[in-house]
Amino acid sequence: MTNNVYIVDTSSLVKLNRNNPIDVFPSIWDKLKLLSDNNRLIAPKEVFNEIKQNDDMLSKWAKQQKKMFKEPTQKQITIV
Repeated sequence: MTNNVYIVDTSSLVKLNRNNPIDVFPSIWDKLKLLSDNNRLIAPKEVFNEIKQNDDMLSKWAKQQKKMFKEPTQKQITIV
């Protein structure tokens, strides 16, 4: 089994939801939830802030996966 960690941005989740809606393809989103639960799917906190602006299925899903959205570290802030 692989221990890869996947980092996603807003556009990745929006496009995935547009092409594979949560209510039509729940198995895809269940697998993403599993990755998130195992700390293998992460995103910057800003992704959550952007997604939650809409009142849609993606926003509801993201609110249930809050632990996947990480604040940047001081080192990351310094580099950027």
